[in-house]
Order: sequence, then structure tokens, then C-alpha cells
Amino acid sequence: YLSTIQNQKPATVYRKTHIAKRLLADFPDGPNCQISRVKRSAIEAWLAMYPFGRASYNLYVLFIKAVFLA
Repeated sequence: YLSTIQNQKPATVYRKTHIAKRLLADFPDGPNCQISRVKRSAIEAWLAMYPFGRASYNLYVLFIKAVFLA
């Protein structure tokens, strides 16, 4: 997924790369799980780990949607 965003603005690339690093580091099922086996509850649990506001939450949700639909 990250290779598809390299032509976006630097701030966007930085933000999405940062979210991807957090996903790989903190996801409950680990970084080597198959995307087809990831459950919605695991994603919701991962999002619940972070105390951020609505704007950041929305950015994370949009990132997750983009990764899983790519």
C-alpha cells in the first residue's frame, strides 16, 4: 500500500507511513497475519489502544479502509 502513496504530498506520506508503522508494531494479531483473516473486532481493539480525538480517529479509519480495499 505504501508504494501507491509515494506521489502524494510529503505530509500525507509521512502521516500514512506513521500509521502503517503503528499498525505493524501494535496490531494484536501481529504484522504477519493475512488480511483476509483480520476481523473487525481486532481492528476496533487496535484503534481503542490510542487516546486520540475524532480527526485522528477518522484518519486511522480511512487508512484502514484504504489498506483493506487496495
